[in-house]
Amino acid sequence: MHEKLSLQTEDLKRLIDHMDVAVWIINMENNKAFFSEGFMKIFGRTPEEFYQDVGLWEKTIHPEDIAVAHKRKSEKQKNQVTIDEYRIMIPNGEVRWVQDRGIPYRGKNGQNIYIGIILDITERKMADEKIKYLAYHDDLTGLPNRKFFNEHLNATIKSVKWNESLTLLFIDLDQFKIVNDSLGHNIGDQLLNEVAKRISSCVRNQDIVARHAGDEFIILIENVSKAETDIIAERILSTLVAPFSILENEIFISASIGISIYPLDGRDPETLIKNADAAMYDAKYYGKNNSKYYSLDIENANIRKMSIINGLHKALESQDFELYYQPKIITSSQSVYGVEALLRWNHPILGPISPAEFIPLAEETGMIIPIGEWVLNEACKNYKEWVSQGFAPQCLCINLSPRQLRDPQLLNKIKNIIEVHHFIPQHLEIEITESVAIDNFDDTISILNQIRKTGVKVALDDFGTGYSSLNYLRQFPIDALKIDRTFINEVMVNSQTAAIVKSIISIAHSLKIAVIAEGVETAEQFHFLYDLQCDFLQGYIISPPVPINKIEEILRKNTGPK
Repeated sequence: MHEKLSLQTEDLKRLIDHMDVAVWIINMENNKAFFSEGFMKIFGRTPEEFYQDVGLWEKTIHPEDIAVAHKRKSEKQKNQVTIDEYRIMIPNGEVRWVQDRGIPYRGKNGQNIYIGIILDITERKMADEKIKYLAYHDDLTGLPNRKFFNEHLNATIKSVKWNESLTLLFIDLDQFKIVNDSLGHNIGDQLLNEVAKRISSCVRNQDIVARHAGDEFIILIENVSKAETDIIAERILSTLVAPFSILENEIFISASIGISIYPLDGRDPETLIKNADAAMYDAKYYGKNNSKYYSLDIENANIRKMSIINGLHKALESQDFELYYQPKIITSSQSVYGVEALLRWNHPILGPISPAEFIPLAEETGMIIPIGEWVLNEACKNYKEWVSQGFAPQCLCINLSPRQLRDPQLLNKIKNIIEVHHFIPQHLEIEITESVAIDNFDDTISILNQIRKTGVKVALDDFGTGYSSLNYLRQFPIDALKIDRTFINEVMVNSQTAAIVKSIISIAHSLKIAVIAEGVETAEQFHFLYDLQCDFLQGYIISPPVPINKIEEILRKNTGPK
């Protein structure tokens, strides 16, 4: 058991003076005070200076925090506990943060006395500010981040007056993924840093530029007209198309910008950002490197797009897809040589949807893989039924999309379907577009060679619309090429186009590649191609794509000898 220790006033003062805090005691009735030596450590001023100048304490408080002094006076008069954090200015010009706690108590003679402790919390405050900064800023570019932007936008909307407007610019870089994948993340990060600087240089100091995510940036501009917004958007687009020089790499990119306006396009942050984002995708759709304002048309298009995407996931299960077939004839005999399977979709709510609309969305969502497999399987099943009835053509043509061509299981799927249906591979022809073939040149050649080894034929579709087509032609492992319909449309009205078509047929034949002309619609086009000895023709003059019952009628009447 410890014996109780009695402290004298001098012992207590010595103890307090050795503490790393400033201790103060004030008698509220006679204004007598005690200040510990800790005031020198924290305030940079001796206790004597505070004794001599009653107002010194208030003078040390940072002007922006002076309201704290007035609040404390009021609380002391009400005999309340005071706990405050404020900044002080010390004689050398340094600013420090302190926490000041005051506790009232009754003296021996019933006097009102306050005793308080002041702590230097500068380091803690700096750490808090750093944490707050990191929480609200992007660590790569130093720009405000999405969290900061959303909170700032929300606060701005709440304070905006009825006759004021807010404009959002949603920016997405068009070629950033290519840079990142080809040159690496280090250069990609440096590029984003430079992009952030260029975008920031295009707006006013009071405008907020934030990094939204990845290669997306977003800007909040207050009270600007549409004309001023157009100038800012054009300035951003112009500055971003100028080349970037990063680690000896000259990099070219562009951007797409979507614009939404408060309150016209939304009255809350989520809606405004969503609509600016939607407008940005519209800008990408219309060629990139441009800006688009949000509109109701975009909203309706997005609703339709979502309906189509949702429907694609259900269409196979609901058996909403249907195959149409378009015949392909031998030019010299005009007998049906083959049919091309073409996918059609009658949406249960939206009605018939063009393949030009739903195929890109199926490609984008990955649904093209199971859909493409269904097409291949269904077409082969139909063909085998025609074989059993004795009117099957010599060739069944099926289109492969870019995503299908990259499917690592494509070859196995083709082999499996051939085996399941006991299909003679030489009667199947796979069509791929020229642009897809050239985009992934080496990989495409490899997979095409493997497909042809099974006996399946390969045709190059849309020939003439891609790159230096004739330079690539000799390298493709193909059996046939299709001259694109845009050439056929002009052969009778444009002598240069006619010369190109003649050259394509001549060169293809010299390489022992068959030629198919698609989009033949007039007798004049037919005779032109007949005279050039084009091998096969396809188009509305022969037959448009038709449902299975109609193609079966055509096959029964017109299929030539095998």
